[in-house]
Amino acid sequence: MEEAVIDVLRDCYQEQVSQARHHENQRERMTALIVAVATAFVSVISHGEFQIHTLFLAVLLIPIGAFGFAFCRKHYERNRLHTTIARHYLKAIEKQLSSPAEPVSSSYLTDIHKAGRADHKKNFSSQSSRKASATGLRLHTFWNSIHLLIVVLGVLLSALIIGLRFCN
Repeated sequence: MEEAVIDVLRDCYQEQVSQARHHENQRERMTALIVAVATAFVSVISHGEFQIHTLFLAVLLIPIGAFGFAFCRKHYERNRLHTTIARHYLKAIEKQLSSPAEPVSSSYLTDIHKAGRADHKKNFSSQSSRKASATGLRLHTFWNSIHLLIVVLGVLLSALIIGLRFCN
């Protein structure tokens, strides 16, 4: 019986880890796509010598970057949800291995999942202060910064194109 419980817990753990990896892959792919589109837009804008007809592409960089930022934030949150739940399944596996004689209730897996969600909500919604060092920096901050830089690039290019239009 204990072996079957551990197998089910392991399967649940692996599913959560797989989901977390999926969200990371989605975030990476969308960022690569948005950076490629932004690069193409900047190339067309510069090749068009910042003429007024390229203003549309410059302005379009702003919502594209904003969408990428929101997309990355959401996938980061989903990734953290699945890793938190996976951690709870891992703790349950450790508990089963250390005391296999404990009976398992019919809501055992649901309770673990709910505890993981509650832990995620508590940890993800609180803003903990981090030191301004390399260990305090979070990788998702860099991912999000790429998209914010695209927004800034769109604003700057739009201003440059409009400025050149009215200065000439």
